[in-house]
Amino acid sequence: MTIYVDPKPGMVVRYGYLWARQARMGQDHGEKFRPSLILAVRNEDDKKYVYVAPITHTAPFYPEESILIPPETKARLGLDSEKSWIMANEVNKFEWPGLDIRRVPDRRERSQFYGFVPGELLQQARDKMKEMNLQHRFNTVARDVQPVQVVNNTQLLPQVAIPRPQPQNFRHG
Repeated sequence: MTIYVDPKPGMVVRYGYLWARQARMGQDHGEKFRPSLILAVRNEDDKKYVYVAPITHTAPFYPEESILIPPETKARLGLDSEKSWIMANEVNKFEWPGLDIRRVPDRRERSQFYGFVPGELLQQARDKMKEMNLQHRFNTVARDVQPVQVVNNTQLLPQVAIPRPQPQNFRHG
């Protein structure tokens, strides 16, 4: 049985991310489960909505639309040593836990949670997304509605306090 933790900004979870380009082509599920950064959590009508940004190994075509993840952060999360970026030009919005959250492989505990990014990296990602939004280079893929919708230049992430990560709350096996 997979244990679902309470989502918090700064967490990295394993998620079937649906890219905006895939959604525009009519897809409604991501092709790959990948680490994704929770940027915000919003409570509405007794439901939790989560906004996640994808983490990818693919070098961005436009470097200014991404943030390189420091190697020490990747190591602490238990990710591989290849370069990875947080993409800052789009997010997925979905109701927690949703159908596309999966357990992190090769861990003793059955959790979908890799760990937390440092608060400074979370803030850097949010600031970059706000910048992309102001430049009309930001999309939200709303996966909480059917059919899936891509919204350009949406009201960006809800304003929520950024918690200080508590690395001792989670041990890697």
